[in-house]
Amino acid sequence: MAFGMVMLYSAAMAQKGMHLLMMQATWGLAGLVACWTMASIDYRRFRSKVKWKNLSIYAWLVAVVLLVLVLEIGVVRNNSRRWFKVGIGLFQPSEAAKLALILFIAWYVEYHQRFMRTFSRGILIPLMFASAIFVPLLSFSTSPASPSC
Repeated sequence: MAFGMVMLYSAAMAQKGMHLLMMQATWGLAGLVACWTMASIDYRRFRSKVKWKNLSIYAWLVAVVLLVLVLEIGVVRNNSRRWFKVGIGLFQPSEAAKLALILFIAWYVEYHQRFMRTFSRGILIPLMFASAIFVPLLSFSTSPASPSC
């Protein structure tokens, strides 16, 4: 992490090197605190499959809805519509969608592990859920910031 910060500082020294360095250090520290917090939680407390099923399904549904909504009501930055304005910052729903998809596929594989050897339940159904996330993500790269008439 320190090497990356030195590279960032030296690459942006002519412009706003110290500002970018402090932002990177702040977010790096926040990431380390979050990593330490998650590593210290005992995962065996979360054995209830119903809680994870509900969380993963709802997270996946919210991610799909957010990905579709951002194409219509998202904020335009650098000639692309990929963010929501939330308070003083921006929120990119594609990052949340990746995490939701990981949670959902992990739950699906664990819950249907005896059927994983079949093509339909082992490949096609997870691919359908993943494509519901990836199709809106792919439209980010093909859609302009403002729809053409």
